[in-house]
Amino acid sequence: MTIRQSAARLALLMCCALLIGACNLGSDGGDDSRTPTPDPLTGPPAVAIESPGDGSEVRLNQEVIVQITASDRIGVSRVNVSVNGRSVRTFTPPAGSDARDVSFIYELTPTTTSDITISAVAFRGTGINAVQSPPDQITLVVEGQGQATQTPPVSNPGGPGGNPNPGPIIDPTGPCSALTLSNLNFRTGPGTTYSVITTFAANTVLPLVARLGDNSWFQVRSGATFGWISGSPTLVQLYGGTCSTIPIVSAPATPRPVATNTPQPTAQPTATSQPSPTPQGAPNLDAPVIFGPTTLQIPAGQSQVSAQYGVTIRNRGGSFSTSFSNTIQISGSPPVLLGTIGGLAANQSTNLDTSLTFTGAATYTITVVVDSTNAVAEDSETDNIASIQVVVTSGGPPGS
Repeated sequence: MTIRQSAARLALLMCCALLIGACNLGSDGGDDSRTPTPDPLTGPPAVAIESPGDGSEVRLNQEVIVQITASDRIGVSRVNVSVNGRSVRTFTPPAGSDARDVSFIYELTPTTTSDITISAVAFRGTGINAVQSPPDQITLVVEGQGQATQTPPVSNPGGPGGNPNPGPIIDPTGPCSALTLSNLNFRTGPGTTYSVITTFAANTVLPLVARLGDNSWFQVRSGATFGWISGSPTLVQLYGGTCSTIPIVSAPATPRPVATNTPQPTAQPTATSQPSPTPQGAPNLDAPVIFGPTTLQIPAGQSQVSAQYGVTIRNRGGSFSTSFSNTIQISGSPPVLLGTIGGLAANQSTNLDTSLTFTGAATYTITVVVDSTNAVAEDSETDNIASIQVVVTSGGPPGS
């Protein structure tokens, strides 16, 4: 090899080395990098089909309630639901709600005995910039009418030292109800800042009355008391028909703090002895509508008669009310507790019912007092009482 050829080869090797070095510099985190490092704070959203579980058996022609949750550090823009590969529903969080953690209810009714595959995908953002979550998917096994059963989970299944009771009997065609999956607090409002009325044990069935738009809290009834429970799918499971038609109410703008045992100072009257004005948009509990028979007859040979009466109570004000009690009274008898309601949202109404017994033939007056202890500061305190008259006659002596 000549000296000239050696010099040419050395120059060629040096050029290659420079090109390789430039390529390495260009791929080491520069602006032209084609594999950017993902930002852990803005990773994709997450979605989960919480219930029913994968492989659950469902009945033919019987409604199935599917609970879906989604989360994102910035906010979920929508959740798409597909059945057997076909898009069937798109959920969007309510306007003004915290979309970082959302929950939705999807209902379907199997019409064939073919298995059903349900998938859900959550998105952040819109258009071409939308970020998609990994999909979550379950398969439901459809059995013929009357063959499959919905078995609610139990906190203490059968076995050595266990409870052989498989749990409460759920009527899948009855009203929409919540089944508690563990011990669950029953509160006066939709949030943990509200005081606890009582705590329900696992496997308690509670009929739904209302819900927040994101299904994070459900208003339920326990006897004559209305209150709120968490809607987390890890704490409750929904059963029954048409849960999606349960009315949506708005949460109060500022949650009331949990009540404490610290006595509060008594407000002093003004110099004119006029009550202090309530804030603008305060709740206003409307006089109830009393429904029930207005004429009754005591059966022959008996001294009394009973009948069922109900009332409709409404909040016509502009904000959420705190918990309040109500009484019902038959003339000549002391008032009795009709029920305690754990708060009503603006424009929300609810019903209470009870059985009343009338002794002897006479004309009675039934009086209902809403917020009988004046626990709620209202726009007006003058429309909380309503009454009706009931005429009771005797059925005559036996054999007449």
